[in-house]
Amino acid sequence: MNTEMTARNLYRSLETLPYLPFVTDEELRERLEPEVIQALSLLEGLSQTEEICSRCRGKCCHEMGCELFSPELEGCPIADYRPLLCRFHYCEKFGPEHEGLVKGLRDLFVSAASYGEAESRVVLGLELNMLLYRACRKPEDPCPPLVENIRQTASAAHRGEISWQEAKEKFRKEVETYRSKKQMERALLHAKEGRAITPVAVSF
Repeated sequence: MNTEMTARNLYRSLETLPYLPFVTDEELRERLEPEVIQALSLLEGLSQTEEICSRCRGKCCHEMGCELFSPELEGCPIADYRPLLCRFHYCEKFGPEHEGLVKGLRDLFVSAASYGEAESRVVLGLELNMLLYRACRKPEDPCPPLVENIRQTASAAHRGEISWQEAKEKFRKEVETYRSKKQMERALLHAKEGRAITPVAVSF
C-alpha cells in the first residue's frame, strides 16, 4: 500500500464529511480505496472469528483514555459511529503475521491527519477525535461541549442517578446531535456561497 498517496486521497475524501470524527461504516467505505477496505475487512473478520476485541473488554479504549469508555457498558456505546482513530486501530493481539498490516493502517490515519492546514475543517474534526481520547488537551484547558456533556452523563451513571442503558442512549444522542448540527452548518454555508455567486439580473 502506498501510504502517502492513499492518505492524501483519504484526506481529500474526508472533506465531504462535515461531522468528523463520527463516521458510519458506509460513509467510510465509500471513501476508502479497495486495498484499505480489504485490510480492514480482514482484521475485523479475524476479530469477530477469534473474539479478539470482545475478549479484550475495551483495554485499548481504556489505555487511550476514551471518554466514552466504561466497563459497565460492555462495549462501545457508539460502535456504528466510532471515530476514525478507533477504526484504524488494531493491537498486537492480531499476531505477528499481521503486524505490518496493523502498522500500515495506523500510519494511514496519522498521515491523513497531517495533510490539511491547521484550521481546516478536516483537521479540526480529527483533532476532536483526539480530544475524545484526552490527547491534544491540557488538563487546564476547557473541554469541548461535546466532551463535557459525555463526561457529565458518565458521572451521572457512576453515581447511580441514571442507568448505564440510559447513559448509552444519551451518548448516542450527543453524537447524533453533533452530526446533525455539523451537517446543517455545512448546508447553510453552501446556501450562502450559492447566493453569493448567483448572478443578479439587472434592468437597464
